Amino acid sequence: RIIALNQKSGILPRFNTKRDAMRELGFQRLNEYTPPKSRILAIENFTSISGELSRLFRELRLWYSYKLKATPVGPDAHELVKEYSPCIILMDATVGTEDGLRFIQWIKSDFLYWYIPILIVSTEGMIKKALHFIENGADDVIVYPFKYGDLHARLQFAIQMYNLVKREKERENEAEEAKHL
Repeated sequence: RIIALNQKSGILPRFNTKRDAMRELGFQRLNEYTPPKSRILAIENFTSISGELSRLFRELRLWYSYKLKATPVGPDAHELVKEYSPCIILMDATVGTEDGLRFIQWIKSDFLYWYIPILIVSTEGMIKKALHFIENGADDVIVYPFKYGDLHARLQFAIQMYNLVKREKERENEAEEAKHL
């Protein structure tokens, strides 16, 4: 579904297709409007989080809303966070404990990335490990295999929180710059 901001009321209506969104918002040609996509970074190890998410997004026609990339934990994940600038990070609970904790601590201690929500994807048997990640800085747990309603609601909530914190951070930066002028 496509979500677009209504500037008058601030309500986020949902559209099934790009054409419906453009028609509702008053755009005549296809290339005049492209809704923003929320970027998701999946850090996976043994489970194919990205494959399952891609399948769900295709089935539920959510490809207009999300853009997904996947990587294993390690130096590649750090570089991808810097290049891709994700809205949400989904991390597999099967990632090694030390590697996962180092990655979470790096994200949460870096001034540029601390506000990116980290959601741990866990099976029923890995809940204790997922809770250990939460105790050390992760933001939420999602149980795998995914239930559509739960997954979509948690992704939307995490994106809203990301956007709120990012806007507040931008306001603080603008106030700081105005203070120095």
